[in-house]
Amino acid sequence: MRLIGLATVAVALIAISMPVTAQEIVYVIRHAEKEPSGADPSLTPAGERRASTWARFLELAGLDAVLTSEAKRSRQTGAIIAGLLQLETRAAPGMDGIALADMVQFDYEDSLLLIVGHTETIPGILKGLGVQEPVEVTDEEFDRLFILFNAGSDDAQLVSLRMTERF
Repeated sequence: MRLIGLATVAVALIAISMPVTAQEIVYVIRHAEKEPSGADPSLTPAGERRASTWARFLELAGLDAVLTSEAKRSRQTGAIIAGLLQLETRAAPGMDGIALADMVQFDYEDSLLLIVGHTETIPGILKGLGVQEPVEVTDEEFDRLFILFNAGSDDAQLVSLRMTERF
């Protein structure tokens, strides 16, 4: 069994054990490792392993659905997680931060969501859901989990965690 750092697990357990109402918590990750080339690259074997590890990590979070972009790597990451957790998955067109925030707040208002985004879309998604401070995601980062508390409100709070093991 792959280990996720003790500190990460402790913070995540605190986050997932809090009482939750509509859109109090939204989880956001970047798609897992992808092939280095191609117009719409697939996940690598390491990416498939990472997506499975995310599923094991998030299985106690009480997720209701997984939203992905239309890109193959995002859909594959979401499908692995959703399949292992027996969840609904939906590809959201565009993954624009404001449009996605509207979808989250109206179509999934009573759901705990995982959003699978991209380097360039995660900052806008988080901003659209109420995060005030700018967030950067680099091309090398596949190991971050963003947990957004009070999503869509003026007092949204963001916690960023990392897997400790590299794939």
